[in-house]
Amino acid sequence: MRIVYRRLSRDALVHNSMFGARGNCGGGLVLLCVCRSSAALTPAFPLPGERSGVSTQNVAARTWVTPIAEKIRHDLDGRYQLLDRDKLTRWLMSRASNKELEIIDCRGKPISTGLGCVFEGQLREIFWSFIRPCLEDAIQSSCDTLEQVLPVYAPAERRGALQSVEAIMNGFVERTYLRMVDLDRRMRGKGDPASVAPYNPSREIQRARELIAHKVAILTTHYVRPEPTRVQDHLKRFWSNHWKWIIASIGLPLTGILIKVLVG
Repeated sequence: MRIVYRRLSRDALVHNSMFGARGNCGGGLVLLCVCRSSAALTPAFPLPGERSGVSTQNVAARTWVTPIAEKIRHDLDGRYQLLDRDKLTRWLMSRASNKELEIIDCRGKPISTGLGCVFEGQLREIFWSFIRPCLEDAIQSSCDTLEQVLPVYAPAERRGALQSVEAIMNGFVERTYLRMVDLDRRMRGKGDPASVAPYNPSREIQRARELIAHKVAILTTHYVRPEPTRVQDHLKRFWSNHWKWIIASIGLPLTGILIKVLVG
C-alpha cells in the first residue's frame, strides 16, 4: 500500500520532526514520515503553508525562541495524543472490530461511527467536521496561555513569541488533519487503502490557519508596537542628529517675540 510522495528539503525535515510527525518508514501506508535519511516524504497534495511562501527554515528557527513556545508545543503534543487515541483512531477500531465504541465529541455529545453503513455521505461528513471544535478549543487555550505571559516579555521579544506559537499551532492542525486523511482512506478502502485516493484537507487546514492568524493578529495589536514606517524612521534619525539646531532655530524667534511683548 503506497501513496504518491514528494521529497522535501532537509529544512522541511527539521520542521516536520519538531511537530512530532510520525510514520512507518519501511513500507505500508505512510502519510508523514521522518526518516533517518537525508530526505523526508509527504503526501503529493500541497498544503496551504506550502503556497504561502514561508520558509520552513525560518519557521523551524523561530519555533524555539521562547520558553512559552516550548510549553505550548508540549501541551499541543499531549492534546494530539488524546485526540488521536480517544476520538480519531476509535473510528477505525470500531468499524474494524464491528463494535460500537463510545466516541464523545468536544462538546460532550456521543458520536456514532455508523456500524453497518458505508463510510460515505453524511457519515463521512460527520467524521471530517466533528474535530473542528476540538482544534478551536486547543487554539484558544494556546492563545490564552500565551497572553498570560506576554506582558512579562520585553516588547522586542513579544513578536518572536507570537510567531513561534503561531507556527506551532499550525503544525498541530496539519498533523491532526493528516492523521484523519490516513484514517479516512483506511475506512473507505475497507482494508485496502491503496484502492481509494487520499482526501485533500487543504480547505480544512486553511480555515484553521485563518483562525490562528486572526487570533495572533489580535494579540499582536494589543501587545506589540507597530513597526515604524520609513518616514517615521527618517524623522526620528533627523531629530536625533539635529535636535539642538531645531530647538535653537525655534527658540530664538520666540524669545525675541516674548521680549517685545514684555517691553512693549
